[in-house]
Amino acid sequence: MTHTLHREGSNEDLSNDFVLNIVASTGLNVEGAGEKIRHFYRLLLKHNPVNFGIKRVGQMYQAPSEEIIENIPGRTHSHNCVLVNKDDLVQFLKEVKEADFGLSVIVTGLYDDIKVYCREAGVKPHTVNLSLGVWGKTEKLPQPKERQITTMCGHGMLSVNLVRNMVDKVKHGSVTPWEAAIEVARPCYCGIVNVPKVATLLEEMAQEA
Repeated sequence: MTHTLHREGSNEDLSNDFVLNIVASTGLNVEGAGEKIRHFYRLLLKHNPVNFGIKRVGQMYQAPSEEIIENIPGRTHSHNCVLVNKDDLVQFLKEVKEADFGLSVIVTGLYDDIKVYCREAGVKPHTVNLSLGVWGKTEKLPQPKERQITTMCGHGMLSVNLVRNMVDKVKHGSVTPWEAAIEVARPCYCGIVNVPKVATLLEEMAQEA
């Protein structure tokens, strides 16, 4: 799913930020996919996800995890989650491989790292997509730390003005960085915003402002 490819930051910034998607394909494996995807998410809960959700219910910071899982429709749109620990990712991939869902599973992260982690999990990648970055008048873009946040939503649902508003609120103490991060992540229906990382970035920007 190419909407997860465009997260910005240094290699260090992105070394603990992994997005996973599982999706069924129309006419191929939709039948029974809902229960398989629910199984996928119950396996996920053992490995410390920092976000997942569906648009009908919300993200894990807005609704109980089991409520989200029970409402997963299993249709052909992708279902997403975020992990931040390499060991959690490798173990989760091992369990997903063993479960043999027969559905497409996509992992997004730094290419060289993901190759290693897939090998450790015994998974052979089928296809690789790469982001070539942003071209053009990049001087017109928001600041780098702002972009680290807004590019976490590949559908462009995270407004830089919301980020700036939350930075101002954190600076003046009206919200905590964590509360602000959850508010920033709310518009991303895919549930692929790395909320702990957003909280850290908001706090840093508030200190610098």
